[in-house]
Amino acid sequence: MAGDEICKRLALAASVAILVWAAAAASSRLAVSSGARSVQVRSPQLTVKAPRGFRRSGPHGFVKKEDNGYNFDVSLVSFVSRREVVSVAAEHLREAGSLNYDSLPQAKWPDPGFLARASGCAKLTLPIATAMPAESGMHWILEAGFDPNGSYAYEAALLVAPDHRHEATIEMITEVKSCDDPIAVEAARASLRNRIRVSQRLRLGAGKGVGMDHMSPP
Repeated sequence: MAGDEICKRLALAASVAILVWAAAAASSRLAVSSGARSVQVRSPQLTVKAPRGFRRSGPHGFVKKEDNGYNFDVSLVSFVSRREVVSVAAEHLREAGSLNYDSLPQAKWPDPGFLARASGCAKLTLPIATAMPAESGMHWILEAGFDPNGSYAYEAALLVAPDHRHEATIEMITEVKSCDDPIAVEAARASLRNRIRVSQRLRLGAGKGVGMDHMSPP
């Protein structure tokens, strides 16, 4: 797989030409809060809890400009160990209009309400990791102690808010011995999935809601 394709897939499947940093402004609009092992997103209503032993990085706020002319406020939180990463990116569309992801298939994880944004395996090196687009958060992930040298399986799931202007992506990266063994790659992804707790609060009407837990706590 070409290096530029690896960068695109591991950067939350985003193709970005220009990144304009506006940390304070973006964070204030997205209302993302995080603890040592968990992050909460207001819209869509989502809580993600990372496994024990991971180090939190963020929230990091910025503005992302895509090639198609759309701009997004982004808040990114990553939970990092030496060989695994769990990231949550909350985004808000600045322009008028609605987000449309009809081309993305339904995800199996965390549940069918999510869309499958990316999945695969790639061999990484430090030069490849440092060359990734800034919005991937890899600079902060490396600072938090991630070792990019090796083969890594990855998966990203997207949840779109009811207003179709907010979205959240959960991405996980985990080490594998080789990308040439699809059974081992899927087993590694399944192992990390089973250690992540994802909860949603679904709106039933004004002032009402129901909590849903998709994963068993670690």
